[in-house]
Amino acid sequence: MSAWWSKAACAAAVSLACAMPAPAAVLGVFSYDYGNGTTGGNDVPLDFNRLETDSVRLQDSTQSSPGLPGDVAFDRFDLSSLGGATIDSFEFTLVFDGARSSNGETWFLDIYGSIPGPFVDNRWARLEDDAGIDTLTLTLDALTDAAPIDAFAHIVSTLDFSFGFEETSTGRDRMNIYSASLSVFGTTAAVPIPAPGVLLLGALGALAWRRRRAAATA
Repeated sequence: MSAWWSKAACAAAVSLACAMPAPAAVLGVFSYDYGNGTTGGNDVPLDFNRLETDSVRLQDSTQSSPGLPGDVAFDRFDLSSLGGATIDSFEFTLVFDGARSSNGETWFLDIYGSIPGPFVDNRWARLEDDAGIDTLTLTLDALTDAAPIDAFAHIVSTLDFSFGFEETSTGRDRMNIYSASLSVFGTTAAVPIPAPGVLLLGALGALAWRRRRAAATA
């Protein structure tokens, strides 16, 4: 095998090793299990009414969440561990009870966009209470950012997934949140192949070339 071909095979192997992206996958799963640790978890959001055994009770009379007027409570997932990855979408799941939409209560979940305070840029959903404990799942991606909503782009740029709860009807209304979880989907940064892998690729390329050469001269 000529020296030129050896150099070309090695260069191709190194180039392949440096530019091989990881496949799209779950980049991370983050979760809060709310409660006082008796029968549930021991996570708590910022600003709430009462800590219970397996949940946190929210009450709209508190109205004192810092920086976000009108929200009863809020929390956040720190996504800084995903720096360098390409994020394609989020899947947020909330387990709750007591929103009592059938009784006139109007509870909302807000996933915050870039503008502090107003809700117009948030990805939001009304919490509908059926029978027993309820589950809400929301997906965020580039398609859900329809102006003025920019929650997905804001979260990707800041790596801060913040969310809160508000209640807009009159009277003193309560609900419970049991857990919140976030799955992040996307592609990790390019993963270089270790040195033995590069050598193996070069050897396989050289072997294939020699076989073709032998077949051509036979």
